Amino acid sequence: MIIEVADRDYNDSAKNYAEEWRSLDEALYRVCRDFPAHDKKGGINAKVYLIGRTYSTGIERRIKSDGTPGSAMTKLADCFAEHGVELDSLINDTSRLAEPLTLEGIVELLIAHEKLVRILMSITVNGNRPRSFVSKYLHFHNPVFPIYDSVARREIGQIVPSHAIRSIDFKDDGLVDLEYADYLKRFFTLYRHLQERGLIVSVRSLDFYLIGRPSVRNHQQQ
Repeated sequence: MIIEVADRDYNDSAKNYAEEWRSLDEALYRVCRDFPAHDKKGGINAKVYLIGRTYSTGIERRIKSDGTPGSAMTKLADCFAEHGVELDSLINDTSRLAEPLTLEGIVELLIAHEKLVRILMSITVNGNRPRSFVSKYLHFHNPVFPIYDSVARREIGQIVPSHAIRSIDFKDDGLVDLEYADYLKRFFTLYRHLQERGLIVSVRSLDFYLIGRPSVRNHQQQ
């Protein structure tokens, strides 16, 4: 059974996002629209720095640095430029996907996410899997990609228990990041549940709710 999300809490979160945070995201969506390809270092630098640092992805700590300022981000941009054709292809292949989310669409998102994770593993420390950064980077190229981070993962785990996603089986589990796949199974279950209750739900509004939920819960407990 899903732990109920109060309509008021969700709607208040969506209102807060629209009034105070959407403009920030629009700036990031815009830079990805202005520089959609990965054939020019200027556009790549704009995207990796703005997304990587605005959303505190920690990507710099996961990349082997040479000890000079900005070297990790330079390596990230160089990696994207080196794999530009491949990266543009996986982004273009998912560009037709849009909301509402479907299980079939989620499988395609997961495969694209895993492809980029594997590209970046060539420059991360000990082959670390930068799943959070990748989810955010892809999200700002196409908002249908749910954003993943440790807070959202913890919160959705408290709302959507494991037994609620047992019937969801991705046939391509071997081609996806299993942590992100588990997260998207829960995310989709909650997304659909809120829609069925008549709430206006988007991927980004649900992302924002999950990340901000700890403060709501703590306030309720006071």
